[in-house]
Amino acid sequence: MAAPLRGTQSLVGQMGWVFSRPSLTAIEMGWRWLFGIPFLAVCWMQAQQILTVLPLESAGLSGVDAQNPWVAAVQLANAWALYQPHVIGVLRWLAPVAALAWVIISGLGRSLVLQPLASSSPFRRPGLRVLEMIALQAAWLALLAATCWGWFRSIEWVAATHITSAAEPDLVGYSIWVIFLSLGFFTVWALVSWPLSIAA
Repeated sequence: MAAPLRGTQSLVGQMGWVFSRPSLTAIEMGWRWLFGIPFLAVCWMQAQQILTVLPLESAGLSGVDAQNPWVAAVQLANAWALYQPHVIGVLRWLAPVAALAWVIISGLGRSLVLQPLASSSPFRRPGLRVLEMIALQAAWLALLAATCWGWFRSIEWVAATHITSAAEPDLVGYSIWVIFLSLGFFTVWALVSWPLSIAA
């Protein structure tokens, strides 16, 4: 009877199996760049269009006071108020298109990568299982979006309650809440996302 393997031994064996098949790494990198290169190109073109309409000088970003963080924060906030409508206008169509492209490309790419791994499993199923992988990637992406939205809204609440024009800014309280909420959301994300990551 063979001695049971420790988890680390199994992991090392799996890593060695993957490293001996560089085509799997090429497929994994290929599907990521198949999404990443066009996405970055579209983001760059949209940024150039926004900067053509509203240059850095017009938004006041060319004269940000790097020596005074309070003045710089106000300058950046004023600049963001100018850029925000343009950015939101782009995100309204780019975010759904990018999300759809990601779940389809990543679902297909992950299926191609995992097929050789699954072929050696006693619980293997024939086929690429593309639709299941697309569903898992969509659920993972939706969970990530919900987590990021919750974190952003909580930080907005902290800023609105601790940094106001009516009183002296409470930087200590603000920092404590930002650290606490960031660690909390990171922990929640780690706990709830790992089942989808393992399944994918």
